Amino acid sequence: MGSVVAPTDDSHWGQVLILPTAYGVVEVSDEEGRARDIGLKLLSALSERLSNPVLSLSGVEAIAREAAHQAVVSLLLLVPVGMTTYLVLAGEGAVYIKRGDRLAKLLSAAGSLSGQLQPADTLLLVTKRFETAVGDDQLSAAFDHLDPSAIAEKLTVRLAEEAEAVGAAGLVFCVDHVVATEEEEIPDPVEPEAPIAAPLRFRERLNPRRMRRVIGQRFPRVRYIWHRGRERFAGKNGVLLAVVIVSGILFFGSVVLGIRKQLSVGRDTHVAGSLLEAQYSYDEGVALLDLNPVKGRERLSEAKVILDALAATVSAKTKTGRQIATLSKEVSDRLMI
Repeated sequence: MGSVVAPTDDSHWGQVLILPTAYGVVEVSDEEGRARDIGLKLLSALSERLSNPVLSLSGVEAIAREAAHQAVVSLLLLVPVGMTTYLVLAGEGAVYIKRGDRLAKLLSAAGSLSGQLQPADTLLLVTKRFETAVGDDQLSAAFDHLDPSAIAEKLTVRLAEEAEAVGAAGLVFCVDHVVATEEEEIPDPVEPEAPIAAPLRFRERLNPRRMRRVIGQRFPRVRYIWHRGRERFAGKNGVLLAVVIVSGILFFGSVVLGIRKQLSVGRDTHVAGSLLEAQYSYDEGVALLDLNPVKGRERLSEAKVILDALAATVSAKTKTGRQIATLSKEVSDRLMI
């Protein structure tokens, strides 16, 4: 796996999307200078939609249609399911495949396809500006006996030399094993059980008769209200009261669950957006290291700050936590060079 991201400006922005079950490339153009904001919102929406495995080509096409925006120049999605791969291109761009010694173009216009990949196949997804700046001849040379990361570095240097490549992006995807469609979280370690005697004593303290006696002695007013309520709501009135109480509990529970779900969705969206921003800063920093080391290290440091903040709030045992840890290590390794 390798990502190729050219420098950006206010009007032209490109980035690579890398998720556990899907990959993508985006290029955005906006003359009002909002290209980066539009692009980050687009990647955040795609991350949310693709967080769960998509198991059909029509599903990937639907996600691409929903994400299409008038400022989106190129949107390419790659979803591997085992050795079958779904490819969707919205807008302009191209998808190449290197199999053996042959380099061929799979997609050159908006459309989609699916098919079986073979081990050692290499796919290259590129945006419009990438395709314009780098011709087929140079792509063939870049693929000559190199691994994905080496191909990505070679193409990044090539894009940096082209003024019209601003905002270009590409993804190098190499097939070396069957891609899993879902990854389980690591379970928490099992804590040792407490001694048996403690729960028995606890159950004795919660004996209903004993609790009623203690409450009656310490809170006589509560005991009086309890007995009056039992007398008033006996028979049918008691059934009605029980229905009202149960309905109230269910309503309150549904409200609490709804609030918790909204808070969880908002937190997940914030984490995904921050992670994408860190990935963008890292890719831009790597691309600038050879051309402007000071600016490159500055962007890497920005990515490090974002990742450290995320690591403090996201469990390292979740899929997102492991993504944060992996990217943080890559940033640290780059800063140590």
